[in-house]
Amino acid sequence: MDSNAKSIPEVIKEKLSKEMDIADISLTDVSDGCGTSYSLRVVSDYFKGKRTLARHRAVNKIIKEEISKLHAFSVSTLTVDENRKELDNSEASEAQPTATNRDHSQ
Repeated sequence: MDSNAKSIPEVIKEKLSKEMDIADISLTDVSDGCGTSYSLRVVSDYFKGKRTLARHRAVNKIIKEEISKLHAFSVSTLTVDENRKELDNSEASEAQPTATNRDHSQ
């Protein structure tokens, strides 16, 4: 690979950012480092009013060439509000006290 060539993750992020107003994007290599399987998470208000299938089709259409070079690919798409709610729920569950197992027998 020549030094000017961009990696698949770089190209994916670049293409999606060019086509959608991205609030957050993460691409995680889930292939133990070999770079053939990725999990993509995209947060954008571009997805407002769209069902999950339409969201995924929109993403897949933009990066179809890159997807064809991968062994496995998963995508999660959220609006900014959905992402905020998910984060709030995550923080709330982390703040919940956990029950401890106490032995009350004597």
